[in-house]
Amino acid sequence: MPKSNRKNKLSKKQEMFCREYAKNGHNGDNAAVFAGYSKSTARNIASENLTKPNIKAFIEKLEAPVLRKLGLDENWVLTKLANFSEALITDYFDFDADTKSIVLKDLFKLPKSKIEAIEEISQDKDGRIKIKLVNKRASVVDIGKNYGMFKDIVEGNFQHQNLHKVYVVPAFSDDNVDSSEHHISK
Repeated sequence: MPKSNRKNKLSKKQEMFCREYAKNGHNGDNAAVFAGYSKSTARNIASENLTKPNIKAFIEKLEAPVLRKLGLDENWVLTKLANFSEALITDYFDFDADTKSIVLKDLFKLPKSKIEAIEEISQDKDGRIKIKLVNKRASVVDIGKNYGMFKDIVEGNFQHQNLHKVYVVPAFSDDNVDSSEHHISK
């Protein structure tokens, strides 16, 4: 067997880990224990396994049919997140100028995308309605992360005997700097 095929082949434990990880809602610790790793090393093994390209690829392969069947893909997720981030409180209430009060709109007449942005509805003992929307900031951050906008870790292999500093240019800057340029100096 060629060396590259052996490198990509999963062990029995790795395959069991992948299957359980996909099945249990992405709980790496439990998947590792189920696959036969010890409880004391499960967290480390799960973390290590999830960095391996062949393991990530196998998990994606396992989940692809389910996601396809449900119609879930990156576009679906990003659309939901965009809808959440764009929901406004004025989508749910009107101001009645005659009574000078805020009136709840008929929720049954709102589009589904607006209803999905509601996390909680409650009514207090005085009859006041409270609507809590999903976390808009979290939705925006999740969209940004999808596009690689918020990287805390610089990815790359920087091994050079003369390397002293690495300057990372932010992806978004007021300066008109090419963000694909990386500056390395002594």
